[in-house]
Amino acid sequence: LTRTVADVYRLAQSEHRRRKREKQRQTNGDESDSLQDAAPPENLFDAAKRGCVDFIEAQLEREGHSTLSERDSGGLTAAHWASLSGQLGVLRFLAERGGVACCDMPATGKEELGQRPLHWACVNGHVPVIDFLLSLGADANTPDSAGATPLITACQHARTVAAAFLLTRGGAQAGAADCDGDTALHWAASRANPDLVRLLVRAGCEPGRRDRHGQAPLHLACAAGRADVARDLCELYGADPHEPDGSGRTPFQLAAAGRHEDVERCLRRHLLSRHAGQGQQPGRQRQQGLLARLTAIGNGGPAVFFVACLACFGYPVYWLRVRPLTAGLHPGAHAAFLLGNCVMWLAYCLAWLTNPGYVAKETAEYNRLMRLAGSTVADIGLSGMDNPLDRLCHTCRAVRPLRSKHCRVCDRCVRDMDHHCPYVRNCVGSGNRQYFAIMVTAIMFNAWISFFFAYKCLRLIGFDFILVLGTVLLILASLVAGFITTCVWFHATVNLTTNESINYERYSYLQDGRGNARNPFSRGPVSNLLEFFHLRSARRIPELTDAAFPLSV
Repeated sequence: LTRTVADVYRLAQSEHRRRKREKQRQTNGDESDSLQDAAPPENLFDAAKRGCVDFIEAQLEREGHSTLSERDSGGLTAAHWASLSGQLGVLRFLAERGGVACCDMPATGKEELGQRPLHWACVNGHVPVIDFLLSLGADANTPDSAGATPLITACQHARTVAAAFLLTRGGAQAGAADCDGDTALHWAASRANPDLVRLLVRAGCEPGRRDRHGQAPLHLACAAGRADVARDLCELYGADPHEPDGSGRTPFQLAAAGRHEDVERCLRRHLLSRHAGQGQQPGRQRQQGLLARLTAIGNGGPAVFFVACLACFGYPVYWLRVRPLTAGLHPGAHAAFLLGNCVMWLAYCLAWLTNPGYVAKETAEYNRLMRLAGSTVADIGLSGMDNPLDRLCHTCRAVRPLRSKHCRVCDRCVRDMDHHCPYVRNCVGSGNRQYFAIMVTAIMFNAWISFFFAYKCLRLIGFDFILVLGTVLLILASLVAGFITTCVWFHATVNLTTNESINYERYSYLQDGRGNARNPFSRGPVSNLLEFFHLRSARRIPELTDAAFPLSV
């Protein structure tokens, strides 16, 4: 039988409802933690969720060791609830008093049949718990009754760090599939971010693998509305948006059925770029150096548009119309205009050719932190956004420095990532931000002089279609350039990047304890500008550097 769009997520919806109930139970347990002294745990399972080892020990002394293997109404043991809540102390106590088998018993409930504590630890991505259970002998490839392994469970809940840990230290098989033939990559494509998808592909998952219903990860990503994942599957791994699944539906049709317009736009852009490049030699490799840059800019739309407008219209109008009329009247303005253009093109080339601050790939720090992932988090006590594992880039296999970001276009992590500029076909980061600022400032300077020339020429000769057309185009270009220039210098004076300004809620270091925006990097406009142009070293903030990157462990 083939699946419709609704059938694709029938199992997922069931899982979501169950996990929602679990989360509510966990939340209730967390809320009661604050009232632990006033309201003791109701039973063994409540104590396991709340980490009340004393209560469990007292009950063990009263009822004997058989209490450690008791199950609740859903067929779950205390080890399941402790794993879900990340209560490592409870698990250690259970293993010490009840034996290793006490922490690896499968659930017997109808909905959770066959799930072990390791599966439940993967639901919330508790790496220290996962590491502890693996050290007791838990198998990272044990499936539940639905065929889901712990890795698949982690991907169902978008736990990138847990998935990376299972792959690198747990020996999880990346290509394992559940009863529907869905691999971890299928689930990640519909639930997670591109970083997890890249991690799984790098670990050996096949981007084009079909499940029992003929659906590849791209079909599930489009049906779920994951535009960023769909873009990567198409652009990086060659997935075909027109390939039908077992029911004859293409990724395009699945996206349209779900009314995911952003996915449809993404697929259209990919098809347009692919058709535009069909004339290239199929086996041609990307070369290095200046020749590669020239080839790239020759195929880039925005960069070609920028250069072509100046070379084919702007400069001919200046040399053939404007200069003959005004050279004798305003020689100083012409000298300033030519100088401004020289500065603009020099800054353009530097912004284009300079390394924007790429972070080294395949670093030893990445491998070391992955090997020590469980012990590092457990010993230091970091979690959430402060977890150093959250700073890992599994595409570059590197540790992202503070304020860096992975660029999807360049496929590299960039220090102090500001944005990717298609007009210079390069990222703007710590290495070339000063050249980009000079370039856009020079563009605005040249635009103001061009307005002056247009005004003088129209005063001298009256209406001229070419000059009027050039003035209209100049107004449109100046609006865009003026906005960019304002943003660049504003961010430089406050010591923020465009990425941080737009996405500050994603970064814990840009928020105070109440979730309000803050800027720990600003030292005043003058100092910020000196740092922007690398005339002063960046401010060192110990709580955002040493504590956030315990790589010496």
